[in-house]
Amino acid sequence: RPVTKDEPIPQSAIIASGALLSATLAPGMRAIAIEVDPHSMAGGFVGPGDYVDVILTYKLKIKTAKGDVVAEQVVQENLDELATETLLYNIKVLAVDQSAKRPEDEKIKVGKTDTLALNATDSEKISLADSIGELTLSLRGVGDNKIIEKNWGIVSAARLINIDDEVFTEYLKMKKGAGI
Repeated sequence: RPVTKDEPIPQSAIIASGALLSATLAPGMRAIAIEVDPHSMAGGFVGPGDYVDVILTYKLKIKTAKGDVVAEQVVQENLDELATETLLYNIKVLAVDQSAKRPEDEKIKVGKTDTLALNATDSEKISLADSIGELTLSLRGVGDNKIIEKNWGIVSAARLINIDDEVFTEYLKMKKGAGI
């Protein structure tokens, strides 16, 4: 509540630093927790106060009209089964496990849960994304708050690895060499 000038504040009205995570949330923000492991949180180096991008990796299932060879080829050549994309940029990490403070000693404990500060819409996105696939936190550098304007498609297994093109090229060479 607002406090007036010279109003005495009793000890019971003061929230100790880190005592209530909800006291640190800006208006309109929500705290949402996601499960993490060293792989999904930059080797365990993500801690309270850091900023991250949230990446979703998922299995993609796209149905095409039965017998539509062109549509099937487009899906196979561009999407395959695995895809990944950055869902959210520059998200503040509020806590790791139940700690909103970084440990002061040298030992870094890798958490099992990271709590992120998100608006209501982004909270819904993370909740859904967590059920669709694997979430990864990409640690941002101190002071790096630039939002990247994405000018590329979704990264998929078919687009990332070009072995199909190489195999097909070799097939054509062998076929041509055999006179077929």
